[in-house]
Amino acid sequence: MPGIRPLTLIPALLVGVSLGAPRATAQQIAEGWEFSGDLRLRADLDDSLAGDGESLRARLRLGASWQIDEQLRLRLRASTGDPDDAREAYATFGDGFSRFDLELDQVYLDYRPDWARGSQLTAGKFAYPFRRNPVYGQLVWDEDVQPEGLTLSYEQEEAGPFENLSFGFGQWAVFENGTGADAWATVLHASGEIPWDGDQSLEIAATFNWYNGTVAGAADFGILDALVAWNWGDFVYSTQVVSNLRADDDEDGAGAAFGAAYDTSVGRFYYQFSAIETDAVFASVAQNDFLYSNNHTTQLVGWRRALNETVGFGLSLAASDRAEEDLPGDEVVYRLRFDFDLSF
Repeated sequence: MPGIRPLTLIPALLVGVSLGAPRATAQQIAEGWEFSGDLRLRADLDDSLAGDGESLRARLRLGASWQIDEQLRLRLRASTGDPDDAREAYATFGDGFSRFDLELDQVYLDYRPDWARGSQLTAGKFAYPFRRNPVYGQLVWDEDVQPEGLTLSYEQEEAGPFENLSFGFGQWAVFENGTGADAWATVLHASGEIPWDGDQSLEIAATFNWYNGTVAGAADFGILDALVAWNWGDFVYSTQVVSNLRADDDEDGAGAAFGAAYDTSVGRFYYQFSAIETDAVFASVAQNDFLYSNNHTTQLVGWRRALNETVGFGLSLAASDRAEEDLPGDEVVYRLRFDFDLSF
């Protein structure tokens, strides 16, 4: 007798949750919708091994949320980008005046039951739900990659010395292989904050990403991502350590990042140094802001400013080198980036 495939559980769970929601009239449905969006114009100047280059790109995201009742919410979002590359949410100018693709990158139900305060069940395709590095948080999981599957989380405002204590479990589909073996990511997460001395606090987080299946080498990754961040007023210092416990070579499966950020009246200034070995991250979902996704040491310095709730901009410079010096292409490459942001 064939086993139950995890993907088939998602529709059943959604049906079960929706059956508990009251029937809504057409007027209530119309009044329950909220709409949002954002536009980012991005200019990159690259000094890479392939030579100097520049690109002008745009990311448009249009979202809609329907609060079905006090416990259940539906979220939809469309975004520009490459439908075949989960990390690429930007459309590039200069492709013979061709049209930009606009694809659904989020569609999920969010259930927060009254009978279990602090718990949350999310099912569908959704934003990465767990705590990130507050200086630069995309080394392991790019912000434009939207996981697919189920996430169950629980949050508690206070517990002993901790505040904003959070635990999470995710079962995310990496590749659904029809009648064959699927590739999945099982994710465990715990985080919290320890406040002390007025405006100081310590953030602690650990996330474990276990990939199964043989698609795209996923079976070689079991990534432990640990974070400690010290907050003191407008200043934050962070240390992030990454270790792939399933790497074939112990010398290729580690990574670390050290950084700081300071909020001022003229914006946020930040700096981070990161060293990521070849198998320390799963490159299919890791950041693509630098010219290398893995096997790199990178120094990132930047500045971001929000003029108001609608308009903002940022400037950053990333200098990257290969972590393993005996590989071809061992020289420093640079990316200078300017962003203009508009939210509505």
